[in-house]
Amino acid sequence: VFRDLLLATLINAENAAHKSEKFRAMATRTRQEYLKDLADKNVTNTPIDPSGEFPFVSLGPGSNPQSKPYPGAELSSMGAIVWAVRAKDYNKAMEIDCLLGVSNEFIVLIEQETKSVVFNCSCRDV
Repeated sequence: VFRDLLLATLINAENAAHKSEKFRAMATRTRQEYLKDLADKNVTNTPIDPSGEFPFVSLGPGSNPQSKPYPGAELSSMGAIVWAVRAKDYNKAMEIDCLLGVSNEFIVLIEQETKSVVFNCSCRDV
């Protein structure tokens, strides 16, 4: 009985912590620092094709100074940042070529050969 009481108390405490504004702010700050660290460590000098039209960034050398990004544009933009990765399948004892996609809402791991979703979760869960 004590075990069940302790387990229920811990689960309720964790749920309450996740709903608290202070915890949410700390979790958000931690995620932002992880993303900043990821970006700082994985910067590339690979040129990007400037022909695309994005509402929040200017990639071309002759950018138009009149086109200003609107606040929070990255939060409502569609798409994801994608990396080619190798995931280990412990059931088959082999590695699988996958694409890891991180968007504003989801993290997704897709097997390249079959185009099937290996893993997905909401960014709120991370």
